[in-house]
Amino acid sequence: MISANVVAESPEEATVDCVLNAGGEASATIPAGGGATTLSLSVTATFGAASAATLTCSTDTSASERYANLVATQVKSQSRTVG
Repeated sequence: MISANVVAESPEEATVDCVLNAGGEASATIPAGGGATTLSLSVTATFGAASAATLTCSTDTSASERYANLVATQVKSQSRTVG
């Protein structure tokens, strides 16, 4: 499971788009007059081997990403036997 939170700020109206390489995406609009917003992304992915988790954000104006938290968690299944 891969999850990410991004805080974006802008002094003016802006659209911020973020994408996780494993398939998650989010978009947010900062209203006219500026401000901040948080984008949250989460995706479940299956990797055959160790792999990089990449978070890419873009904007149409002078918005900037002030904080980004990216967490990749490995989940393993276990077999259980009765007895």
